[in-house]
Amino acid sequence: MALALARERTLEEMRPQLGALRRATEACRDEDFDRFMGGCVRAMLVSRGFSGEQLEEAMTMGRVMTAFERGMEELVSRGRVEGIEQGRALMLRQMASRKFGSETADELSRLLAGLSDPEHVDQVAIAILECRSSEDFIARVREV
Repeated sequence: MALALARERTLEEMRPQLGALRRATEACRDEDFDRFMGGCVRAMLVSRGFSGEQLEEAMTMGRVMTAFERGMEELVSRGRVEGIEQGRALMLRQMASRKFGSETADELSRLLAGLSDPEHVDQVAIAILECRSSEDFIARVREV
């Protein structure tokens, strides 16, 4: 089972293997073996780039699995937020391109890279609607 886990390429593919390994380890009812397997799996996850404070402190398979699940939830949540932000930036770029041209849209893309606050992004959207020239628009975005 440990070798099958090591063959998996993505963290999502590891989830069922980790669950099976946890169940098998706990079925042995040997605390030393549980800590041994927890340490091995923890080291393997760290070598794959998966880390976190909870994982570092995990000593048993149960705790390694809990840390893994929580870490996966955080990654998924962060990915959703990043995807939404990228989608908003793309939409603003398309709107700016349509109204002011591709050069202005290119400049907007560079400026958006420095903005992360959703309120600032909203101000850019309002500026697209309110500004009449590309010069006024870019000046207003720089003020954000």
